[in-house]
Amino acid sequence: MWEFGVERRRPKMDPAWIAVIGTLGGVAVTAISAVTVASLTTRSQRLTLDRQRDHELAEHRRAERRETFIEYLAAYSELREKVELPPDHRTPWVWGQ
Repeated sequence: MWEFGVERRRPKMDPAWIAVIGTLGGVAVTAISAVTVASLTTRSQRLTLDRQRDHELAEHRRAERRETFIEYLAAYSELREKVELPPDHRTPWVWGQ
């Protein structure tokens, strides 16, 4: 039992306990990984949703500006046509029209 002054020791834990501890450790690592992945996925989806909302809002604002500019351009064109017509071709202005 003694070789070169070193005593050999027998493992004091039963191999079944080692298997149970290893299994529980694996379950814990898997659970922590799952929670981490779920939180990262949720964060990513939230950021994507925020970017989509920002894009939709910007697109809505662009559409409103486009419509406003078209209305402005139509009014400007109409006014310019009235100004450019010779006085004898202008329609007479009547109060209340």
